[in-house]
Amino acid sequence: EYQNLYPWTILTDADGDGNYTEVEEYGNIGGNQTMPFAIDVSHLSLGDTSYTIQYQWETESDNFYGSTTDITANENVFYFDVPLTTWDCEVRIYIYLRYENFQGHFNYMQSRWNYFETDCVEPGNVSLNMDGMGEVWDDWSNLNNGTNNMSWELTDLNIGARYTLDWYVRLNYDYVLYEHQTWVATGEEHSMPWDFSIDNSTTCNLEVRYRLFVDSSDTSTPNWIDMKEQGYYWYPSCDEYVYPEDNYVSVEFDINGTWVENPDEVPAGETEIRAVFENLSVGATYRMYFYYSSTGFPSNSDYIYFTYDGNPMELTVPIAPWGCSMYFNWDITLYDFRY
Repeated sequence: EYQNLYPWTILTDADGDGNYTEVEEYGNIGGNQTMPFAIDVSHLSLGDTSYTIQYQWETESDNFYGSTTDITANENVFYFDVPLTTWDCEVRIYIYLRYENFQGHFNYMQSRWNYFETDCVEPGNVSLNMDGMGEVWDDWSNLNNGTNNMSWELTDLNIGARYTLDWYVRLNYDYVLYEHQTWVATGEEHSMPWDFSIDNSTTCNLEVRYRLFVDSSDTSTPNWIDMKEQGYYWYPSCDEYVYPEDNYVSVEFDINGTWVENPDEVPAGETEIRAVFENLSVGATYRMYFYYSSTGFPSNSDYIYFTYDGNPMELTVPIAPWGCSMYFNWDITLYDFRY
């Protein structure tokens, strides 16, 4: 029989009568209530050795991170409450213990995540289907060289619940597509057609990953809970790697009315430039960091937040007549639907 040899005991007061009882890991503790918990390390306070504890907990909808606390004769059982919604299917509690050695230094003793199941509502099921083939499997031979027509098929949904499904596509480990859809379930099934394109000669690996969220909020401000996710992977037989990230942003300069990338000379003055984007998703939100220097004026940088509409972004950079060169760089961050 398995015996718990960890130097702590986790207890709950599920019925709220003030009496705490030990709970077995992976056991069901109930749900849809504020659950009182306690961590009992009282036996560590009996000897001459000093100990400290730090703990944290998390659910699908909430989390808490506690500070490091001394375990003493007066403080050796640590109480806390975990609010559980109908969408919280698990409570995870992390405990970290240290002891003081004879030199007065605290050393690592033990740490571990502890898991407990709860009563919750399952969000439903998601499958990825390909046009004309049905549910997909990780077999690259099924992919089309060009456009691949796909659909997300959702079943066993909770009528009246507010959902968001978001997903991304990565080619050769770089993001090339991000999409999402938010809806209130009026039936137990829902379908979302979508597509992506690949070039088999330059696509050496492909990842598609989805996340299914539900809104647990009772107010107009949503509280999105990540209920489930899954990735699909393919490894086509390619000829060479091409990295989409290398072409996210191209910077062009207005040279006498013509947009030129990497011109030999740039005119002085308030020079018009534009950022031309590739492999971004129309409607998605991004943040671009843009930095330039060596223009004859002080260097400058800026964070630019924008929703991509398929068009270039125009900017102005002051360049002095005595500026002999220009240096710039950028990076770009994708934000999901919650931001």
